Amino acid sequence: ILPLAYGYLWTAALVNLSPPFYPALATARGLAAWESGFVFSAMKIGMFLGSVSMNKMISCFSPTRTYLIGQCLTLLYCGLFGMLYWIPAKIFLWLSILAMLIGGFSMIIQNITMYAAVTLLYSTKRGTLILWAFPLPFFVAGMLQILPFPFIALNGVTPKERLAASPTAHDTQAPKQNLQLRRLILDPIFLANMVTLMLAWVIIGFNDPTLAPHTEQFNLNSVELGAVFMIPAISYALGSLTAGLFCHLEMETFFAFCGQLMTVIAYLIIGPAPFVATAPSLFSVCASIVLIGFGTAGQFICSFSYLLKYTMEQGYNDDVQTTGFISSAVFGFLVIGGLISPPVGGYMVDTFGYRKGSMFMFALLLAWAPVTFFLWWRSICQAKKKFTITMVRTST
Repeated sequence: ILPLAYGYLWTAALVNLSPPFYPALATARGLAAWESGFVFSAMKIGMFLGSVSMNKMISCFSPTRTYLIGQCLTLLYCGLFGMLYWIPAKIFLWLSILAMLIGGFSMIIQNITMYAAVTLLYSTKRGTLILWAFPLPFFVAGMLQILPFPFIALNGVTPKERLAASPTAHDTQAPKQNLQLRRLILDPIFLANMVTLMLAWVIIGFNDPTLAPHTEQFNLNSVELGAVFMIPAISYALGSLTAGLFCHLEMETFFAFCGQLMTVIAYLIIGPAPFVATAPSLFSVCASIVLIGFGTAGQFICSFSYLLKYTMEQGYNDDVQTTGFISSAVFGFLVIGGLISPPVGGYMVDTFGYRKGSMFMFALLLAWAPVTFFLWWRSICQAKKKFTITMVRTST
């Protein structure tokens, strides 16, 4: 699992390289914020294309070959994106879109394969000077993420003994094992959790083209700007640990609700909201980013974990087809949210300014909060019902 985790680490790093640095380069080439939003949406389009083609690719090439194809395409993306520094303005937008399409397609291939493999494996435990400016991080990260290629090529993404294992008791006794997995999309509880985790990428998509320009008023240099954009990664990592603990305690829906509330508060203070009589400050931006990191971790991780548990409770098999379908569906929903929000966010901020434009996100997240509360309340009722049934059976 270490080569996979290593590759996933650098793939995640690549996703987070463009938001702090690309908007400034795009502005220098004459692009508006909404045009930068379309560039970030192109990555989500690539991710969507990758997510809908994953099952077919795994069937045709095997999980290991699919993952390796993703690694090679990611290296191509890094080269293209790094070269944008020298691209003239006439073709800058179109090459940016092409690079993002390739990057989104390749990264989602690696992510889905990684998630499917890990959830299956642990199903029981759920110019020299110029080069130092814009291009260098993409070239370096691209080379680093490709290093585990030979190890994965030899050993695969899923242990051979796990693939060859005999069916579990759950698999042999599952009453709905022959049901079409696509029916899950019509399940209201399944769909509600999908929307909750999708909001995590709606938030990321909104921040991609708008957050860096919002911080320009604080006159940050490149190092300070990079440090600001490191905050969501750190807070998301800490939030992931917290979310994992709540998942272990089978309190996924509770922390997903808490994460939803954190994101609501974040967009109340990040601008801040027009009705808050406070001037914008770097402290409020950083505080909101911390809340966004923890909040999106709760939204994504807890909802994803609950989706897996809920699917097994409905009688579906605990196998690579099921986890692969769920992973593909999850990333399909994610990219839909991430596809729409960058251009919409860029347009809102261009038209109304950041303080009023960010109210779009505040209203959206606030409107969905009652749904996450209902999912939490429903899980409490379900737990009480199971406990009562167990007590009755024990007493008889």
